[in-house]
Amino acid sequence: MRTVIACIFTLSLIFTSFQVFAQESSDNGGNAAQSIEEKIKHMDALWADRHKNGISQQGLEYARMLLRENAGSYDVAWRTARAAFWVAEHSSDKKVMEATGKEGYEAGLKAIELKPQGIDGYYWASAALGQYATGAGILKALFRGLGSKYEELCEKALEINRAHDWAGPLRAYGRYWYSLPAVKRDLDKSKKYLEEAVKLAPMNLRNHAYLADTYFMAEEKDKALEHYTICANGKAESNDYPDAILQKKYCAGKLAELKK
Repeated sequence: MRTVIACIFTLSLIFTSFQVFAQESSDNGGNAAQSIEEKIKHMDALWADRHKNGISQQGLEYARMLLRENAGSYDVAWRTARAAFWVAEHSSDKKVMEATGKEGYEAGLKAIELKPQGIDGYYWASAALGQYATGAGILKALFRGLGSKYEELCEKALEINRAHDWAGPLRAYGRYWYSLPAVKRDLDKSKKYLEEAVKLAPMNLRNHAYLADTYFMAEEKDKALEHYTICANGKAESNDYPDAILQKKYCAGKLAELKK
């Protein structure tokens, strides 16, 4: 009888210990998940402050670290592509633009692999690819076949949600047809996509800046002036403030040139 009681007592201790271990494991898993969520929030906070001195590079370095630690995270991958795009776009060094743009493009492709129906992978991969191509040189990029890759990414993003990020896929595709060498440039296509972008997201100042550039190249000066003016006088606080303040400055400069 004593032996039976001892066995029951021992099993009871083992079961209790297992419950405690399981609870601790569950708690630790919850803390880890919460930690990743908090880190992603920090990525977004850095993105929101990217117009401040040194913050965009800090955001990219933080994104790189998180992607190394969380290679299977879609949310980290596309945010890394986004951070790389911004740093590349605002670099005056073509080599940095090419290398960082390529890094962002690859992070975007990783996001697509992780979530094939998620728009952010396609969208930010295309944005970073644009900087990669610009840094490498448009003709060289076309020779490498990057133009067709860009078109595939944009068209997939348009298919998923053309209004995403203040009509970002439309804006990106419209700018693409404007940016090509003369032999491949298509200003009618550029106008088509950018006019739709402005219609869908009139508060986004980059939409107006890009459409104005296209109109100006198409020798439609009055329309160009209209959209440069809307951009220059727009409210930076209306959507993406860090980008809007740069677009306002750009458009004000274009207006000054046109009025000379």
